[in-house]
Amino acid sequence: MDRFKLKILMVIFMLLNNIAVFFTGAPFWFNYVGRVVMPIFFYLLVEGYFKTSSKNNYLKRLLVAAEGMFLGNIIISIGMLKGINGESLSYGDFKPLSYLIVIGTIILSVALIVITIKQKIISDKKAIIFTFLMIIGKLLLNYGCDSKVYIISNNIFLSMVAAFIMLNGMVQFRTKNFKVAFVKVLVAASIGIFTESLIIGPALTFIFYKCFNNRRDMYLAIVVFSALFLSGFNVESLLNYPQWMMVFSIPLIMIYNGNKGKDLRWFFYIFYPVHIWLLFLLTNFIK
Repeated sequence: MDRFKLKILMVIFMLLNNIAVFFTGAPFWFNYVGRVVMPIFFYLLVEGYFKTSSKNNYLKRLLVAAEGMFLGNIIISIGMLKGINGESLSYGDFKPLSYLIVIGTIILSVALIVITIKQKIISDKKAIIFTFLMIIGKLLLNYGCDSKVYIISNNIFLSMVAAFIMLNGMVQFRTKNFKVAFVKVLVAASIGIFTESLIIGPALTFIFYKCFNNRRDMYLAIVVFSALFLSGFNVESLLNYPQWMMVFSIPLIMIYNGNKGKDLRWFFYIFYPVHIWLLFLLTNFIK
């Protein structure tokens, strides 16, 4: 299976998983197939890191995608004004400060997109600052809305930016500049924890980087890491807390042949945010 086919399969699994996230009553197994998506995407990220002809352009694409989704999440969430418990809210429920914070966050996100696009070189420092600003912006938005409004938090691109910076830091260890490399890895991993991937993203990034040329150790590390999410060994625990099912990413990595396949570079960059926004909008119109 080439890279294109593997991505399409993961897109299907991701769609099923997010249908289960946004719609109560979706088939329970939709959550299960979605557990393999994050490991595969981080594996492909690490592989792409080693194979790309321009790490700067790769990081820039991820950062622009993260900023664009951050902006879209804000606009759609505030536009629909859905409560965290599913109730409908009114714009009259909020203080003037709330509107100032929303406007300020939107301006910030637009500014980040413009600045990133204009930059020829995206340094790790800039990427860290921009991702940090987005995380702070999300927190300020929740504060400004008194934590009443459901703000779309899905943004795997932000997790991938953190992972990319982390990879740069781990590579930098080879230059003997240990102090700078350690700080970079520590900061990037910390940022990753505050994104959609939580601790899973930084952990998988480390596993795939360290074991990239040693499949046996990679598979063993995935098994051990997946086992950490086991809440019990009875059927109920295994099915109710399915994060351990990341282990089933191993067969998919095994059948992946490393070939590129069709070149639809921008497909995922477009599909991911669009399908999240459409699912969120549908939850507001389908009761």
